[in-house]
Amino acid sequence: MTGIENLPLFVLTAVLVNLTPGQDTLYVLGRAAAGGPREGIAAALGVSLGCLGHAIAAALGLAALIAASPTLFGLLRMAGALWLVWIGAGLLAKAWALRGRPSPSSDPLLPTAGIAARANADTGRPWRALAEGCLGNLLNPKVALFFLALLPQFVAADAASPARAMALLGLVFCATSTLWSLALALGAARLAARLRRDGPDGGRRGIDPHRARRRDAALHAAAGLLMLWLAARLAGA
Repeated sequence: MTGIENLPLFVLTAVLVNLTPGQDTLYVLGRAAAGGPREGIAAALGVSLGCLGHAIAAALGLAALIAASPTLFGLLRMAGALWLVWIGAGLLAKAWALRGRPSPSSDPLLPTAGIAARANADTGRPWRALAEGCLGNLLNPKVALFFLALLPQFVAADAASPARAMALLGLVFCATSTLWSLALALGAARLAARLRRDGPDGGRRGIDPHRARRRDAALHAAAGLLMLWLAARLAGA
């Protein structure tokens, strides 16, 4: 009825593809580490929206146009690289600002809750992370070509509506991708929060505010450099 064949094999393929680290995985990890769980979840949902857009494009045949036009492919690739550079530069600027920010208190030890609240207030931009994740994925032509190559393999030759079958397959892929990305975001945010919270000896009574800002800055800098590396790889691919 749906025109889909070998659905279990497709689900297994989708899971294995999502488990393989790539640009979107690294983006979600970087956002969650720098901005906390809300920003990580927003980035994951943004990436999933981008994947859904590619799946719909493949179903409508738009991805075939990209595959047939090397010029269009190159322009989209450069646009995606520039977008990643923009994201990376913003994260590096945030890291620089954190390193130069005055101490919020003269008290050498601050409660854990206060540090966490300040970190979330500084980096909580979930809507921006959602938009960046979505646009970053949509501007990656490799994702479009991937969907174009993968989805038709699981559409029955006698399907009444190949476009509908491809759209349903795209939804299945996006569902597996969303679940995995959310798990990554929550795990990365939890690990980053622990690094911010714990002292050098693993204690949790309180931390030096200067050390907390340095760790926050380091996380932002690492995420920014990661985005720049992804941009260079995408532009040179």
